[in-house]
Amino acid sequence: MAKIRLTGGFKPLPEGTYIFKVSKVEYKEDFGKMTVTFETKDGKKLTERYNLLNSDGSVNDGAMAAFSAMAEAVLDVSTGTEIDEQDLLGKYLKSNVVHNEDAKGNTYAHLGYEKEHAESFDDDEEDDSDIEDEAPAKKNFDLGDILG
Repeated sequence: MAKIRLTGGFKPLPEGTYIFKVSKVEYKEDFGKMTVTFETKDGKKLTERYNLLNSDGSVNDGAMAAFSAMAEAVLDVSTGTEIDEQDLLGKYLKSNVVHNEDAKGNTYAHLGYEKEHAESFDDDEEDDSDIEDEAPAKKNFDLGDILG
């Protein structure tokens, strides 16, 4: 039988601001369960789950508000727009990540309230196109002057 060394558990994505690409969307319409997976440029993942329906079949207003805020930012659309969940795939989002701890002391990473549309992973990089190259000019030396 093979031995497997355990690594000490799952570590959530550190808190901070990231640009994510939506890499996976699953919607179980009968149950109102939406799962959206976000991925950073270096492949770190964060998964958000939205229970859009209550057990009695009514709309879960809190989950719908959270999902709507995320989708509006990802798609750069306004409130009231109807979307297909697959429209989110391949789109980008800039968001802060916050940590929540459950009663057992487990830490979970979630999207924070600060969300905005991004066009690509490169949206956060500074534009250096207007910065001139300020490298010092090369000096010409006369070998005779140097050697004397």
